Amino acid sequence: MATFIQLEKITDTVAIRLSNAPGYHRQASEWQEPRLLDELVPVAIDEVVKLVRLLPSKSSPEDFMPTTMLKSSVDVMAPLIARLANMSFNSGGCSLHH
Repeated sequence: MATFIQLEKITDTVAIRLSNAPGYHRQASEWQEPRLLDELVPVAIDEVVKLVRLLPSKSSPEDFMPTTMLKSSVDVMAPLIARLANMSFNSGGCSLHH
C-alpha cells in the first residue's frame, strides 16, 4: 500500500510540473493521425532572428561558432541561415560535401 501511495504522489508531482512547463515540453492531449510532411513553409529571416535571440548563451566546444557570436551577428547571419534552410527544403536535403 505504501508503494502505491508513493507512486500516486510521484504521478501528482509530475502532472503539476508538466502543467507549469512550456508548451514544447507537453505532449499533445489528443492522438493525431500522422501526416506526410510533403510541403515546408519557407523560412523567414525575422523568424530566424527571433529563434537565434531565444537561444541560451552557452556553447559547446563542438560548435562551429560560439552562440554569443551568432547572437551578436544575427542581423548578418539570419539571411544566410534562412537561405540555407530554404535551399535545403527545396532540394530535399543538405549536403555537407561540395
